[in-house]
Amino acid sequence: MGNTGDSKRKPMCRSVWLRRQRAKTKHDGSRVSLSTTKGALCQQNDTLEVAENSVPLIELDKFPEDILHHIHSQLPLRDAARAACVSHRFLRSWRRYPNLTFNWEAFGLNMNERTEYGRAKKLVNIIHTILENHSGTGVKTLKLQARPCGSVITSNQLDIWLQAAIKSGIVELAMDLPRDYGCLFSCAMSLEKLELSQCDGITFLKIPSHLQQLNFLRVFLCRNLQMIEIYAPKVSTFLFMGPPMKISISNASQMKSMSMNGELYSGMFHYALTKLHSIASNLQTLVLVSSKEVVDMPSQTSKFLHLKHLKIYCAEIKCFDFCSLVSFLKVCPALEHFFLSAGGPYIVPQDSNLEDYSADSSLIRNVPDFHLDRLKKVTIVGFCSSRSLIKLTCQIIEASSSLQRLVMDTTSGYGNSGICENMDRKATMEALRGVEAIKKYVKGKVPSRVSLEVLEPCDRCHIPKLKMSNPRDFGAMRLIPNSQT
Repeated sequence: MGNTGDSKRKPMCRSVWLRRQRAKTKHDGSRVSLSTTKGALCQQNDTLEVAENSVPLIELDKFPEDILHHIHSQLPLRDAARAACVSHRFLRSWRRYPNLTFNWEAFGLNMNERTEYGRAKKLVNIIHTILENHSGTGVKTLKLQARPCGSVITSNQLDIWLQAAIKSGIVELAMDLPRDYGCLFSCAMSLEKLELSQCDGITFLKIPSHLQQLNFLRVFLCRNLQMIEIYAPKVSTFLFMGPPMKISISNASQMKSMSMNGELYSGMFHYALTKLHSIASNLQTLVLVSSKEVVDMPSQTSKFLHLKHLKIYCAEIKCFDFCSLVSFLKVCPALEHFFLSAGGPYIVPQDSNLEDYSADSSLIRNVPDFHLDRLKKVTIVGFCSSRSLIKLTCQIIEASSSLQRLVMDTTSGYGNSGICENMDRKATMEALRGVEAIKKYVKGKVPSRVSLEVLEPCDRCHIPKLKMSNPRDFGAMRLIPNSQT
């Protein structure tokens, strides 16, 4: 490959250039010269065009092989390939290069060059050449953005690449697959974490048993997916976002943590209550999200005997009977922490007339066999003036003999940074009604052993929107101490 930097100069044979370079390295104490000009990756032998003008950087003979490999592994992929062109030691290190990221930016390719098919063909050829010459050992990260190559790449070719790169010790595998790729690869036996996102072409997902090390599975918005079968024996964490569907797990006892997010769909609470126990009975952590539910939740006799952490998010569910969540609590005798997001103050409850009922008679409705002897902490975010939410809170207090802390947030949340979320005037008014309901119906029922914390609308961000001279008239408060302590 000739040097095109000067049209008047006769192109130099690459073999001659390499011999001169080696002789110069030997004469100068084994120095290596790396190009500081831009060049494109060669498609043969993983080589690059290197300009004649170069700058001496390091003396190779002074570094052990492992240190040299570590230095080489810190270079970006293009620079690492350039270094491999001018040094046998870097070439050996290049065959064990750990971080392989294949995309247009990594190779400096021109997205406007050639036709769409031509660009895809060029990228596929480069990837194939690199992986063909890679030893397969030492790969820690493989990121393959193959979606633009859908017209060129085949599933067989993709499987060959993965077999060449995925060996024991790989830490991260990220793939942006072509839309028409319809099967999972079969070579990633050491894979520990798998995430599938927006794979709309998949209707049936089978996680095979030979994925012996897989312990984390996330399936996110695969819109045409209808069934999931998990045969990998060590999957202990499963995160799912989509509609309720048929899910089977061969080793259900291994599943410890699940998140079932049906925010864009309906019936996730009903599905979890009626189907989930048969899928994963040994759960310790369960997260549920739903935006629409049936009026009456069904009763359940099978219990989650090991469930310690339950989080329920009511994503803007209107006219929801929060008392129906007792059906979940009754089947979780080992529950230690219950978190409920009630939808926030933006959802004005339909049953919010506080003057229409009595705290002593109608708010407490005893439920047979409803005891939470191990429950220590309850957090309710988006607490409002809903009758059913107040009733649920009082029922939990009555049933929890080991309760230590009760956190009631009437806002949209404060986040991990402690900064309050934005609320408009209508939401702020509903939050203040929630504070009033806590003072009137909840606070007096909290035992002295329980620490009660109530988060109110922010005095600086939320209250000024009401344009009132005395916002404390609405009963707003930062913290309600338990007067009985």
